[in-house]
Amino acid sequence: MKHTFVVAGRDPEHGHSAAGWPERPPKSMARLDRAQIHSACAASLARLSTSYLDVLYLHWPDRYVPMFGSRLYDPHRAREGAISFGEIVGAIGELLASGAVRAWGLSNETAFGVCELCHECDRQGVARPV
Repeated sequence: MKHTFVVAGRDPEHGHSAAGWPERPPKSMARLDRAQIHSACAASLARLSTSYLDVLYLHWPDRYVPMFGSRLYDPHRAREGAISFGEIVGAIGELLASGAVRAWGLSNETAFGVCELCHECDRQGVARPV
């Protein structure tokens, strides 16, 4: 019956509650690195009792971005060791190639981030976000 609806999951979250996800990293440790993207996908597949996700959303950028009314970039708030766009796209590419994810999307991303991720997708030959 799965063919009658779309099943979506999302990344390990950056500071928001996710009831029923006890293995979720603490707020300070939630990252969009390869390991956590793969882990979040596997956890979603298990929770949803399915073999693939129609869409995997990356819910928040890994790097610092102004949000919630902030309009100016404050370099002092930059997150140390932000995960590269290349690593993020590489992890998504692996999930797409394995069939665990059919498409991916972005939420709460900046125009700059969308452009950089699309550029990296083109560079790596990975499908762009939907």
